[in-house]
Formats: sequence, structure tokens, C-alpha cells
Amino acid sequence: MTSLFQFSHFNHLPKCEVWVDAVYDGLFALNYAHDGRFFWGRDGGELRELVGPVAWWTWPGPRYTYGCKQPPGWDHYYVTFGGRWAEELFRSSWLSTNTAEPFRPIADPIDFCLKMTHLQGLLAQRDEARAWAVLLGLLLDVRDNRKAPSSREQRLQDFANAIRRNPQRVWTEEAGMRACALSRPHFRRLFREETGLPFQQFCTRARMDLAATLLRTGGQTIQEVSARCGVSDIYQFYRQFRKHHDQPPGEYQRTLRLEQS
Repeated sequence: MTSLFQFSHFNHLPKCEVWVDAVYDGLFALNYAHDGRFFWGRDGGELRELVGPVAWWTWPGPRYTYGCKQPPGWDHYYVTFGGRWAEELFRSSWLSTNTAEPFRPIADPIDFCLKMTHLQGLLAQRDEARAWAVLLGLLLDVRDNRKAPSSREQRLQDFANAIRRNPQRVWTEEAGMRACALSRPHFRRLFREETGLPFQQFCTRARMDLAATLLRTGGQTIQEVSARCGVSDIYQFYRQFRKHHDQPPGEYQRTLRLEQS
């Protein structure tokens, strides 16, 4: 009997430079390009150039071609899933499998990116029930395609995105205040409203999200990952990683290796 829902693959590729040409038998997928440019096509049709932040979905049957092999690539998140609930979801009015353009620009990329990161963290912990709930929220965001941000919101988003792209740097509230032309009290309040986190917590979370990505990629020691994330104190790195991902980095890495073996 087909399960209600089942996740298959997921990953975050910050500088993706691949070309996909595939048919996804029995699998649906939600993809998200946080930034960067790439090309997208289906069933041999004309290629469209897409620019992040943009999300797109795929379903079983068609042949999909998308990607870009030229640097700097694009910041790519994806998750694939199947099961009876997924089939019913795509037969309903949530997301259409008949549209010629199954992609949507994302008006609030920071919020969407944080949700994708949270989803992948839950999947790394094999918490599929909560992951399914987060996925439904993401699909609703794609379907609803919320209004474009104001100029003030855009400045805050640009600054938060700069932190996410280079979390290992030393970021300060003063830099954010200058970039957004805001006083300290206004910057603190509006930054938290925009991202859902106080400034320092957002910076720490961005470093720990990068750490999780590096540990999933493999080939580096925990000390090397800590240094690449801008955390010089290895004990502080252990504490912060465990707080954000509910397990120590070594256990997180061993769990992934067991699942991939």
C-alpha cells in the first residue's frame, strides 16, 4: 500500500552549477532558487531564463531541464516527496500540474528561505510528520504569491540576504542601520519583524545553517566547519549547533553518513 507521504531527497547547494535533464517517476518536488540565474524548460520546449528568488514545482511524467553551469551558479534548495497525500495535493487546487509556467517569484525570500532551511533540518532529524506540515506551509506561500515588499522591507531583506550569503563575516547592527537608513531602535524592531529573529540570533542561525550544509556536503572536519562559519571557539560552535539543530555536530554528521551508506 502506498504510504500517505514520504520524503526522498533534499539538499541545499549554495553555488549550484549543474544541469538537470530528468523525468521524476513517482516523485514531486519543490525547488527554490534564493538568488542567481538559471534556465528552465519542460518536455523539450523553449528554455526560460529565471532569476531568484523564485520557487518551482515538478511532478511525475514530464521531462524537466533546468540549470546553469556557469559560475557563480545559483543558491538552490530542493526537496522531493511522494505518497497518496502528495498525489491528492497536486490533484487539488493547491498547485496545478496543467500550468505552462509552474514557478512563482517569492515576495518574502528571507521568510521562505528560513522555512526551507527548517524543513531540511527536520528531514535531517527524520522528523517527517513535522516536515510535512512545514512543506504544506511552503506550498501555500508559493500558491498565494504574496505582495511585493516595500522599499524599506526590500532594504532589510537585502541586508539579511547579505548575512545569509556570507554568515562567516562579522556583522554589526551599525552596518544594518547604515544600509537601511534606520535608527538603532527602529532597525532592531523592523529587523525582527522582517526575519522573525533578533539581529544576533539571526546571524548565529545563518552560521549554523551554513554549518549544517557543510556537514551534509562532507569532506571537512568539525573544526574546519567551525572556522569556515566564522566561529573560532570550537566549544561555542558545539553549543550553538546543538541549540539550533537539536544534536551535536558530530552526531548530526554520523547520522547523515549512516543514512547515505
